[in-house]
Amino acid sequence: MLGGITEWLKVAHTAASFNLPVAPHWHANVHVHLVAAVVNCLTVEYFVLEQDIYNFERLVTPGTRLRPQDGRLPLPTRPGIGLELDERAMARWQKG
Repeated sequence: MLGGITEWLKVAHTAASFNLPVAPHWHANVHVHLVAAVVNCLTVEYFVLEQDIYNFERLVTPGTRLRPQDGRLPLPTRPGIGLELDERAMARWQKG
């Protein structure tokens, strides 16, 4: 586990200086941007929403979900990391 986006980028750039690849784990919504920022990344781990896996895509509005195209994840063009949280979906997972 790393300490956020800045720490991930430090690790990725350090790995690149040793000609080593990196591959982030889990939340493709954040990682798609990280991968685009470095030259040494192998892949973005993406879980299809319809599969029965805990999926971050369930927590974002349908309009801001990642949509693979030809085996690639296009970078969102919205501000920030390009997603909007779905308040109803978030409420389902909050502890009462």
